[in-house]
Amino acid sequence: MLLRDCHQLSYLRNNRHLSIPMTIGLRLMEPFPDYSDLISNLDESPAMVVNTLRERVQDDLASNSAAWDLIGRALLKLGFKEQGEESINYGNQLRSQNEASDELTVTFESDHIEPTSSSNTLDEDSDLTSQLFEQASELQAQSEVTSNATEQEFSNDAEPILLMSRGKYHEAMDSWTNLIKEKETIGRWNGLAECLDALGYTNRARKARLRASSTPEAREAVANVDLEDLAETVRSRATVPPSRKETINEGIEWYNKGISLLRDGKPSEALGCFEKTLYTRAEDTVELRLRAKIGTADAYSALDRHEEAIRAYVQSYEMSPDALGYAAVFNMGNSYTHLGQYEDAIACLNRSAELNPEKDHRKKVKNIVKQVKALKKASKR
Repeated sequence: MLLRDCHQLSYLRNNRHLSIPMTIGLRLMEPFPDYSDLISNLDESPAMVVNTLRERVQDDLASNSAAWDLIGRALLKLGFKEQGEESINYGNQLRSQNEASDELTVTFESDHIEPTSSSNTLDEDSDLTSQLFEQASELQAQSEVTSNATEQEFSNDAEPILLMSRGKYHEAMDSWTNLIKEKETIGRWNGLAECLDALGYTNRARKARLRASSTPEAREAVANVDLEDLAETVRSRATVPPSRKETINEGIEWYNKGISLLRDGKPSEALGCFEKTLYTRAEDTVELRLRAKIGTADAYSALDRHEEAIRAYVQSYEMSPDALGYAAVFNMGNSYTHLGQYEDAIACLNRSAELNPEKDHRKKVKNIVKQVKALKKASKR
């Protein structure tokens, strides 16, 4: 089995070397993870692009010129001309600064370690409002939700349905919200869910669908997407110039900070540091970018974002086939295990033992390989 989102990998089972032969047309380095997917959705789903990048351009992609350019183009498509142009101009300003990078002048910290297992739960409720679901609960206490809409209800529902057919999901969502405040129906909750899905709020859409079926889990919060507020946020951030010129030394500082955070079991914070190293420093410094890319892959693996981890490991291999150390190969095997690609997982784990022949590590690998083989056997039943 092979990943949908990565180019195919094949491991030579009978060869003692780590076999990550790259087949047909490997993907080029992206300006940041998921860039290609966002570009492909720009014309049809600009709101989704804005929603995906809205927080990241103020955090780990704050100095990424490509991210600012992309969110600016999406805002233009949504009708926010002034904010969109300012975002694009800010991206151009960042790009000019990054081209002025100096040469590498300080040393790196030691290579990667095996991060401890951890999980990361993305909390979509942190910035949501519970008002809509609370009102819905009060309405439900008064009357039973029904799927048989009256003629007047059908007439009212026609407006958001028409907006959705034209791709105006933000306006349709507002319309569904107002209708739900008047009276709950299964169709209205499902209509709201479809809008949320189209705007990239998958978890919120799930909650709306749960509410449609009147389950207890559905009494969670759901948010209105406020693109006007988002545009103002982008405008505010875009008009603030960097406090100082970013240098190559600062890039290495971010890299070393990422390594320390990874050791401390904080892969989410480490990921942001590695991405800042990758996309805002030393465009022509291959070694720094390579180490940061492997760090990104290790962080993804620790966060249980295994498809992204595999993609980053592959990109690292493309840059330098000998770059992956035993810890990175070990983590790669862990990601393959979680994806159910057991043969690839075993190959990586065995290669990790070859790269680090210490007794404790080999013993650890041996035990894990046994577990992976058991999983492989069970999957064939």
